[in-house]
Formats: sequence, structure tokens, C-alpha cells
Amino acid sequence: MDIPIWHKESITPDECSILTGLGAKQIRILGHLAKKGCGDFPCFWVGNHMKISRNLLSRWIDEMASGHHDLQIKIAEKIALTT
Repeated sequence: MDIPIWHKESITPDECSILTGLGAKQIRILGHLAKKGCGDFPCFWVGNHMKISRNLLSRWIDEMASGHHDLQIKIAEKIALTT
């Protein structure tokens, strides 16, 4: 049974990419940074699998948009902090 993305409480990085238009690679990087405490991307982990809260994702996108953030710069800054 396929459940539409907009009905799921948690989604995969690939589903998040489809839903948001962000690249799946960027989403995975944001998730790994959040796992290391270097970001606020709304995800959690089930073993090695990243899941994203769809409801919190909407709020996170609103915060990014209202602050006029450039995600590529934000990701680069976070990576620089972890190295």
C-alpha cells in the first residue's frame, strides 16, 4: 500500500527531495549535520536510516524562507565548524 507523502508523519530523504525540490544529497548532509549537533534540520534516525518529520519540515522551511537563508552557504558554514 502506497501512502501519499503528504499523509505520512515521517518521510525519507528521497521523499523530502520530491516534496521540497531540494536535492536529496543536501537533505542527507543537513541530516548528518543535525545528528552531530551542528544544525536544526528536523530529522531523526532509525538505525542507519534518516527520517524527516514532515510537520516540522514545513516549519523549518518557513523559518529558512523568512530568514532569507542560503542553504548552500549554511551547509558550508556548518561543515567548516565540524572539521
